[in-house]
Amino acid sequence: LWNSNRQDPYKKIITVRNRRIDGARIIFGVDLQDTVCIASQVRVYSYEDMVRVCPPRQGSPVKYCAIYYEMGDIRTTQVYCESDVKLVPVAEGGRSDPEIQGTGGTIQYDVSHQDFQDTVRKGVFEWDKKRNDGKYHLVKHVINGSRSGILSSFQIILDDASCPVRTNVFDNYQDVYRRCAGQGHSRECVLEYKYLDEKNSEVYC
Repeated sequence: LWNSNRQDPYKKIITVRNRRIDGARIIFGVDLQDTVCIASQVRVYSYEDMVRVCPPRQGSPVKYCAIYYEMGDIRTTQVYCESDVKLVPVAEGGRSDPEIQGTGGTIQYDVSHQDFQDTVRKGVFEWDKKRNDGKYHLVKHVINGSRSGILSSFQIILDDASCPVRTNVFDNYQDVYRRCAGQGHSRECVLEYKYLDEKNSEVYC
């Protein structure tokens, strides 16, 4: 249902890694791959039909994604995927293993990529907004980042911003960076969030 009528390719489920119930919400961690069929151009009536008529697109990367829907109503389905950027699999003992994502290993993020810089800034902004207390924080530097299972973690340097938290004034992190200056009170912190969803971010300093 989520894929229907979108301008993107249909997605094929390669692996279902885990399933979790969070209140009334069901969350699946899955590996998805693009197919050759564009959803808005090819009409199918079931996932099974789609798999039968739409083979995976050659060379398309497999992405780790989180599928959310409210219990009992798949019409509410939302899908969030990691950005299509370079990830470096790392196994215990330094052994490189293409299956490590499914065996509880750690994936190191290339934090020099702008997508991850934006992800961290958004995560810190969501944490500030949730606290609704004190001042906003600016990300001065992202030291490293990784994912292990459902948990993404980033080691970062934060600076206090000059602006107090006002959820009715700042709609997004870009507004904070445009309008608020750093105050030079830097400290090292860790940003964490689960299921590729920055809205549940927590920051520990």
